[in-house]
Amino acid sequence: MRFLNTIIALLIATYSFAQVSENFTDGDFTNNPSWIVNSSTDFTVTAGQLKSANTTTPGNFYISTSSVLANNCTWEFYVNMQFNPSSANYVDVYLTSDQANLQSANINGYFVRLGGTLDEICLFKRAGALSGSSKVIDGVDGIMNISNNIVKVKVTRTSANDFTLERDITGTGSSYFTEGILINDGTFTTSNSSGIYIQQSTGSFVAKHIFDDFIIAPLVADVTPPSIVSNSIISTTQLDVLFNEAVQLGTAQTLSNYNVDNGLGNPTVATRDASNLALVHLIFAIPFANSVVNTLTVTNVEDASANAITTATTSFTFISPVVLGYKDLIINEIMAAPSTAINT
Repeated sequence: MRFLNTIIALLIATYSFAQVSENFTDGDFTNNPSWIVNSSTDFTVTAGQLKSANTTTPGNFYISTSSVLANNCTWEFYVNMQFNPSSANYVDVYLTSDQANLQSANINGYFVRLGGTLDEICLFKRAGALSGSSKVIDGVDGIMNISNNIVKVKVTRTSANDFTLERDITGTGSSYFTEGILINDGTFTTSNSSGIYIQQSTGSFVAKHIFDDFIIAPLVADVTPPSIVSNSIISTTQLDVLFNEAVQLGTAQTLSNYNVDNGLGNPTVATRDASNLALVHLIFAIPFANSVVNTLTVTNVEDASANAITTATTSFTFISPVVLGYKDLIINEIMAAPSTAINT
């Protein structure tokens, strides 16, 4: 029993060590977890947030912490860049790195760049020199083209090495938008550290980088299939179906996975939306009858974890728009509302 308790304690300690959870409410970056910096004056903790303090321009600096999670995990963090970024003023948040020193000439790993020439949020893969990094998820251009950028970023990597990059420009983590997905990139599957690399050009960018709420944690196994959130009638033959999570492309576009009663049958086209991976557009050969309640039955549509819907239903009713004819609408009286003021 003592041996079993020891093993359990070691497993818990290892699991805890593998995770990173930092909100800086302890007032420093030296403990729980311990961060490495090239100079202790490069950063400060103010009001429970990490803030840049390096005054060297032009120049770059970094802060990193030990992190071994590299796949089947998620990274999440808050950033407030109080300036409009440029090619010489940006932030790279390293998800994985084989070195703690993020100023090293050669690093293998992945990082999220916030800012840069196109004012975007992108995922990069670095194999060696920073100049040789390649963009593997290209974010929306101009999303950070403002003077005060508040954003929360979330990156997920599955055990199959599929990356998903999301961002929420409200900074709350409640309105994530998917920047893109990278399928099956297993170039680097181990990590030594995670951290922040800051590039700044002039004094006007000094002390304007704020960070908070870093979380690096294993993915919790998804065993729940998708469910239908809502449907929208687009036309007499098109119905859009919104699921509560992204659905797998192949099963989402299999026609036999959708069936509508009242003789409508299977759709002739099923297309997963290009940007919203939880939305599917269905087109039917037979137009929807006016004022008839129809039921769509969905089966076998899967999420990214291959959880398949057994049976899910949603109802919809097409109401034909009314076309007014001559004298269908007659106005025979106008009630005026004159001002009570007397003009002199």
